[in-house]
Amino acid sequence: MKKIEKNSPNLLLPLTLLLGSSLVSVNSFADSLDLAYGELEQHVELQNQTLLLKPSGLSLYFSHDLNPDWNISVFYQSMSDDKNADNQLDVELDLNTYGGNVNYYRDKWYFSAGLSVADDEQNIRSGTIRSAGSDEDTSAVSVSTSLGYGDSQGNWLYDLSLGLQYSDWEIDTRNTLPANNPPPGENPPPGGNVQVMESTTSDNSLSVNTSVSLGHYWSLADNRGVLAGAMLSWSYIVSGDAVSDSQASGGSRLGGEGGRNPGGRSRGSRTGGATSLFATSGDDNYGQLLMYVSYDINSSWSLSLDTAREIASDYSEQSWSLNLGYVF
Repeated sequence: MKKIEKNSPNLLLPLTLLLGSSLVSVNSFADSLDLAYGELEQHVELQNQTLLLKPSGLSLYFSHDLNPDWNISVFYQSMSDDKNADNQLDVELDLNTYGGNVNYYRDKWYFSAGLSVADDEQNIRSGTIRSAGSDEDTSAVSVSTSLGYGDSQGNWLYDLSLGLQYSDWEIDTRNTLPANNPPPGENPPPGGNVQVMESTTSDNSLSVNTSVSLGHYWSLADNRGVLAGAMLSWSYIVSGDAVSDSQASGGSRLGGEGGRNPGGRSRGSRTGGATSLFATSGDDNYGQLLMYVSYDINSSWSLSLDTAREIASDYSEQSWSLNLGYVF
């Protein structure tokens, strides 16, 4: 399977695993709202160096139970960062994702179908040559389905899932450079000619995603408790082109599921729903290990911390999120 290589770094990467801090436990019938603040690592490959950016921002997740068997959810996430490279280039990243899921539960089985839309913008500006720069807008629409099974043995909780994800993406690139380049360190005269080069690249991909998770719940007094666990997920692109650059990096939120395991209709699902703590890699075959701990403050409020790390990717990038959840 080929990959599309580009000189300027872009953020559309193969689409992804259904990750989050949720595990299946005793079923509950309630609505929930989650607010999260998170950060991820994103390597950007420049001409003479690799620049590490750490986009951060807020995520919002809302889940509504239509009845004991059907559930719908929506999410929105926005993250950004900027950095200067050797006082020569200013790099800015803006990552935005929104979408929703429809979930069905039957005994210990669940089925989920989701749609997500993502837009990642990357802007690079020269600090030495006026008007010189590169703008790249990467957009993606993804449709995903998954089938899972979850159960509990005492206070131990486990979950298995298998899914498919189809993604249609497009990259619009605009490079701007003065037509008559001045000597190094000098700016072109005001009103000078500008050379603009534009291009568009588009394609699609189909990936198979699988995950296994395990957690343990410690019940405390007065509706309080602690849930801790881990999830190992893997993704393989079976057709289409992965979008990557020379960095083959990870961390983009494009086309994701908002960080919610669709099977997480549980005490554990109250945490981490808004964070979408999954990473994506430029590799066709890659994984991620996610760990979390959640504290039930009372019957309605919970607080959790999630952290994730890529497996079998070039940079093994990390991400984290702090989440506040409310069940009503």
